[in-house]
Amino acid sequence: MDMNMYATRKTIAQGIMDLGLMCANASQLKYVLINANQHRYFQVTVSLIVISILMQIIVGIMFIALGRLNINYGHDRRRADMMNNASVIGK
Repeated sequence: MDMNMYATRKTIAQGIMDLGLMCANASQLKYVLINANQHRYFQVTVSLIVISILMQIIVGIMFIALGRLNINYGHDRRRADMMNNASVIGK
């Protein structure tokens, strides 16, 4: 079993799930913006949704960089491990 192929597929699957979460956040942001006058905590909700979308973009960029690494090499394995840990914290 090629561990690099497994890691690449896992990263792609995580990226697709992150894209689905970002679409849900964009839909919630649209709903809040449309119903701004009826929403009690408008500023707080919008700021939290925007922060969530920005964090998802950062994690998505990390997934792209992570997918390009070859974990069969020692130097790439260490970087991939650190980036994987950071992406888990960012999610």
